[in-house]
Amino acid sequence: IGGAILISYIPDIIHLVRLTQGGGSFTHQEEIKEIIFSFFAMKTILIFIGVFLIYLFITLIWAFKNHFIVIYNLQAWPAMEMSRKLAMRNFIELLALFIVMGLIIIVSALPCGLGLLFTLPWMIGATYSAFAQMTGSDQAYDLHQQGFDFMKEENA
Repeated sequence: IGGAILISYIPDIIHLVRLTQGGGSFTHQEEIKEIIFSFFAMKTILIFIGVFLIYLFITLIWAFKNHFIVIYNLQAWPAMEMSRKLAMRNFIELLALFIVMGLIIIVSALPCGLGLLFTLPWMIGATYSAFAQMTGSDQAYDLHQQGFDFMKEENA
């Protein structure tokens, strides 16, 4: 999707490069400003928001894939399927968690990124804690039917 955005702006980028060659950046300032402001058109903003929402959704549904791989020794695709099933069952709660964590990480990155030294490990721990609470276990030998009813086949 990002490539489609870039491809649609290739003629404008080429024109902008031609205008800024040599001393052109001083003589064509108004035209350069118009081209740059055209990059921030409503179409670009809507596409950016759409890409962001798709990225957020994919991040949410596959948030626990690593947990299933490491703790339960699943292969990649089954782990992604289990993560999707678990995340879709708790989508609103997981969305709220990720939004709050994202805001905290953005704020912690403002002072030269030093806050990330504290918030990134916190984010990893919060994600693991959410996984353990949603599944009702955090060890492979803790499997019980009540916590893992999402693992059943949907057609069965």
